[in-house]
Amino acid sequence: MKKVSVIMPMHNVEKFVADSIESVLNQTYSNFELIIVDDNSSDSSYTIASQDAAKYPNIRLVSNSKKSLTGYSRNVGVMYAEGEYISFIDADDMYRSDYLEKLVMALEENDVSISMCKHRQFVGKHCKAKDNSTGNVTVIDINENQQFLANARGYCWNKIYKREIFEQLSFPVEITFEDIPFTYAVLILAQKIAYVDEELYHYRRNVSGITMTNKRVPQRGILDLYYSASELEKNYQLVKRDNQLDKIMRELTHSVLYISALDASCWIQMPHKDYKRVVNLFAFLANRRFGLTLAENDYMQLEKRNRILYFLRLLFLNFILDKTFYTDKTDKEILEEIGSIIDNYIENSNSKEEAKKK
Repeated sequence: MKKVSVIMPMHNVEKFVADSIESVLNQTYSNFELIIVDDNSSDSSYTIASQDAAKYPNIRLVSNSKKSLTGYSRNVGVMYAEGEYISFIDADDMYRSDYLEKLVMALEENDVSISMCKHRQFVGKHCKAKDNSTGNVTVIDINENQQFLANARGYCWNKIYKREIFEQLSFPVEITFEDIPFTYAVLILAQKIAYVDEELYHYRRNVSGITMTNKRVPQRGILDLYYSASELEKNYQLVKRDNQLDKIMRELTHSVLYISALDASCWIQMPHKDYKRVVNLFAFLANRRFGLTLAENDYMQLEKRNRILYFLRLLFLNFILDKTFYTDKTDKEILEEIGSIIDNYIENSNSKEEAKKK
């Protein structure tokens, strides 16, 4: 029985981390270690994790003194990992008790480098609804089933990887959406994936999570989506074997940029003139780089088109977009302008908050 190293980045999740740790400890697969990488938590998360680490010899708690985003913590966890296999769990999510067992079995029985499963999203208390999935295991050849790659999303959790994957790729460390460029690249690198049709990973929709509360998100985080798309392009050039996947990767990268514009239109909070400018700059970037009409080939979001909220967001985006918008600025200059607009807004907001306190 080969060892699995489960890596858990942790930052200010005192309400959920005990449940997350318990879900790993309760696995039916016994040969694993849990590496918790604490990223400067200021609440009681570290205390909770350290108490469990003191009780269980297969838990290692690493204190990351370098204030960073999640990508750095994931890389630190990989560096400490002793297992032949590696898996990730966010510190507010949960594994089903047979998560490791079923994904390891799928990995080994099908002689692939990655196995993955479906996930279930829940809010508040853990969702215990019955999983109506088939439980079947299918081997997916990425070259033959490009649509699977398009629909895979950019999540690094809900998967188990052979360790050698990380000899070629790591997570970018300076952006919020670090798993997008990593995940698509490793799926291409692996070529074949064992897919388990069961909701073994339970993803908590946490409104206090990093992508909802970090100062970079939703302001600077919108820029991070652009940089994530750029990292994805770089990684693809590292791992591709031929040009067979060029078209689908082009469309996926465009989708990431499209989400930049969509999220900017809905989440950033600043004067109307400024955020309209930001949205149109993002849309212009995507269309100039890829020659596609916005949302024309949005594979990443395709499944959400039937949801009423997403449909309303699309309508709002189209309302804001200026179809005749044009600029002769370079990509770098456009990004600098977006960053300047956002930074000025944040600075002005902070100044107003300080004035109120006085």
